[in-house]
Amino acid sequence: MFQMLDPNFRSTFARSPLGQRLFEAITDIVSNSQICIEVLQLGHIEDNKRFEDASFLHKLNRLYQPPMTSTIQGFTITRHGLYQQAFGRLRQLRIRLPLKVDSNYNGLSMFIQSAQLLEELWLQFNFQGEQALTSNFLRSLKLSRLRILRLDLALIEDSFCLVDFLGRHATSLKTISFRELELKTGSWETVFIEMKKLLTLSSVYIRGAFHTGRVVEIKSGLTEHGRRILSDEAIEDFIQCKSDDNPFDLLRSARKVYPPHSGGDWQCWGGCRYR
Repeated sequence: MFQMLDPNFRSTFARSPLGQRLFEAITDIVSNSQICIEVLQLGHIEDNKRFEDASFLHKLNRLYQPPMTSTIQGFTITRHGLYQQAFGRLRQLRIRLPLKVDSNYNGLSMFIQSAQLLEELWLQFNFQGEQALTSNFLRSLKLSRLRILRLDLALIEDSFCLVDFLGRHATSLKTISFRELELKTGSWETVFIEMKKLLTLSSVYIRGAFHTGRVVEIKSGLTEHGRRILSDEAIEDFIQCKSDDNPFDLLRSARKVYPPHSGGDWQCWGGCRYR
């Protein structure tokens, strides 16, 4: 219904008390009916395997704002039982996060937690936004049946909270897809090494650039001076124990031979003999 509203009005309406009451009314109807919702998507999700250039996804994030997600931000603990009745049978949940979430993930966390049978969680938003997935948000999620985790274009507060989340779901997780992620603090090397230690995965998809503090720490398929430094699958193979080659060690070795250059994926160093 929200998508039928004028684009300039629907986001404001979704955040309004009337919009929240409307959503609660819909939730109440679902909880008291025989409707069994197993798959739910909030917002416009783009398949992260369709696009090579993440900037295209950034543009889509600006075009398709997910007003329903804004409404969910207003969830309160007093309505938790209602949400469990309505969404307790969800098995697949895909959510497009808005550019600004007012640093409030409590309602979203409560909504996800109400899906006690959840097997697949897909979160996608524009990491160029200012708010990160907070440590408290990731710590609050305990999904005993979670098998598939997908994160696209997400800004995460620190590497330790992400590792902790993955460790708590190590027994159930079988598929992970990460695309174009950023950490505010920490290291992707720590994340990938711990994933290799903690997880036994049947499928891994790690693509795009992975930033820490706005600086690219590693990138799948990295090239420099026309030479391939990392294959597209290098990080994935390392995590799945198909290879013992730490991709960060490969990067460090390559930097000694081929200094970063402005014509490739790295920043150019002064005095680069390949300029």
